[in-house]
Amino acid sequence: PGARLPGEAWTNTAAGDCEISEEFWEEFEPLVRHWDYKGC
Repeated sequence: PGARLPGEAWTNTAAGDCEISEEFWEEFEPLVRHWDYKGC
């Protein structure tokens, strides 16, 4: 779903312009689950 109000759309656009630090990704990585299963 998209923004419900014009203000939400502007806020979402501004959030996409923020730089995400490498430290964030290092802390976030253990929470990521990969569901790709190759093998059988």
